Amino acid sequence: MIDLFHITNDSIICIPTGSRFIFKGMYRDSQAVRSTEGIKYCWVEEAQSLTLDSLKALIPTVRINGAKF
Repeated sequence: MIDLFHITNDSIICIPTGSRFIFKGMYRDSQAVRSTEGIKYCWVEEAQSLTLDSLKALIPTVRINGAKF
């Protein structure tokens, strides 16, 4: 099963499908997600610490048709 995934420090890539799970920290840098292309699904872990500035940067980034938070 491990042959199906390529794991790095900030992402997991499913080799057969090309799907990519990206891990970005927004606590120290609320602009960390800006210009990230192709986000269709967004999961925010520990959302209680999400600031308004972080949210303002994140929402326009998740812009593919059918994208979901």
